[in-house]
Amino acid sequence: FKYPIELDQGHLDRNFVWPPSYMYDIHMPDLWGAIVFTSKHPQTYVEEPMEHPLKDKWGIYGTLSRIYYSQWAFQVNSNRNSFNVDELRQSFDELSDESIQTSFKQLKQVYSFYSVSALAWSPTCMQIFVEPERLTGWKAWVKKPSATNDWWSIDGWRRIRRGGKGPRMKFSSHSRQILE
Repeated sequence: FKYPIELDQGHLDRNFVWPPSYMYDIHMPDLWGAIVFTSKHPQTYVEEPMEHPLKDKWGIYGTLSRIYYSQWAFQVNSNRNSFNVDELRQSFDELSDESIQTSFKQLKQVYSFYSVSALAWSPTCMQIFVEPERLTGWKAWVKKPSATNDWWSIDGWRRIRRGGKGPRMKFSSHSRQILE
């Protein structure tokens, strides 16, 4: 086994997968890749764009996915939910930094994770709001700044929804923090 933690946790098998799921548990379809089988010679093959019904929403879906993993890691590491975008960004940065070891990484056997530009967390790229939610503990709202009312949400049960009126709480557009 490559990592001592695998031996410490008693793993007797190796689960090999094609996509980089970044965690020992591979049941995360938002981190899967796509495989194209073709009879064309590699030097002559030209990749055709994949048609997907949500292709124009990949930025939103990627942001929702980052928030979900950030919140999950934050919960394990801090034993509470975060409703602060800056805390969640830091949580994601720790998740994607191989030199930082956290409780979440050890528990979920995360050896590496994808990273994103700081711009992806910028309000000029995506508006992100996180608020408490009674059943799931938290809910995050996301929309592109150019979209008037095209809100998307994800909650602690990983349910992704489109629509709705957006965050229930009032936020400062400048600080992205909850206004009291």
